[in-house]
Amino acid sequence: MSARYAEKQRFCSLPGAVNTVGDTINTFRVPSPCIRAAAAAVLLLIPHRILSMPPIDEILREASGGSRKELYALARGGGEGAWFALAERALAAGRHDLAAELRKKSYRRDPAPFARIALTRLLIDNPRSITRAEAELRRAEKRFGPHESLRRARIAVLASRQRYEDLAEEMDGFTGRDWEAPVLAAALRRGRRDDEDIKHLARSFILHARDPGVFEIMPPVIDEIAGAAYARLRAARSARLAEEHEAALDEYRAWLKMRVENPGSPPPRDIPPIFTEIAASARETRTRAQWAETFLNASRMLTGAERYAAAYQAGRLFRELGRLGESGAAFISAAAAAPDN
Repeated sequence: MSARYAEKQRFCSLPGAVNTVGDTINTFRVPSPCIRAAAAAVLLLIPHRILSMPPIDEILREASGGSRKELYALARGGGEGAWFALAERALAAGRHDLAAELRKKSYRRDPAPFARIALTRLLIDNPRSITRAEAELRRAEKRFGPHESLRRARIAVLASRQRYEDLAEEMDGFTGRDWEAPVLAAALRRGRRDDEDIKHLARSFILHARDPGVFEIMPPVIDEIAGAAYARLRAARSARLAEEHEAALDEYRAWLKMRVENPGSPPPRDIPPIFTEIAASARETRTRAQWAETFLNASRMLTGAERYAAAYQAGRLFRELGRLGESGAAFISAAAAAPDN
């Protein structure tokens, strides 16, 4: 172990080191173990004179008031990713304007992946934070190469500017994730109502969206394109989001009945979140027994991931009711239908 590394380790272990640079670097909300390791490594490059500075929150408070000297010294002496790390710490402290400024500096001065993450988070959080954002994203793609986060930032920028034609062009790479909702909304406005591809994508999005709040930006035509059953499902998920559980369960029941009686399209390969949502609303309305039976009966008619999800939720509800024999049978049925992945 080098003397320099040992000194840094000794500093981090001191009782008084809480909320200083060491703790700050080690507790950032960064997106992967690799980046966390890189952010932690920033500490090893900080000169001894910087380690003697006041606690980081005090430095951030002074910087928010206009005195940036110590903050910039900390960033310049912090090594690769220091601007990014300080931006994330400022954001965690609720200093949003300062965090935005530091993210801009991270994009200009840090290497990848810090610079790319700083730019994309900046634009996703506030698409109007950079005047010529689209040009900046094109430069970033040349600098870093294509990346999903750059596409996500581009979609956020286009949506903020209501660039519907450009958004619709993004359908070529559409994967159905929540942050792509503006793309589907633009395509629905522009697409033909009898387009089978659009119909399939609309249904899949209603079924799999993790946050039903994204339905708010969809044009009314989505219900007509997706069909009556999926219009009921969208209404159910929106009602549950508003904590209108009884109304939501009425709509869920109607969708499930239509799905069982008219399976139509193939079952989804991924497990949709709606079965978990139904079970949660059943608990809220104290109708667990009724829905355990409904799930079990539906599972006998459904296939694939839907059969698994219905049987699994039936098993959970039966178990909560103390009906262990029925719970075990439902879980066995779920196991038999479990998706390979």
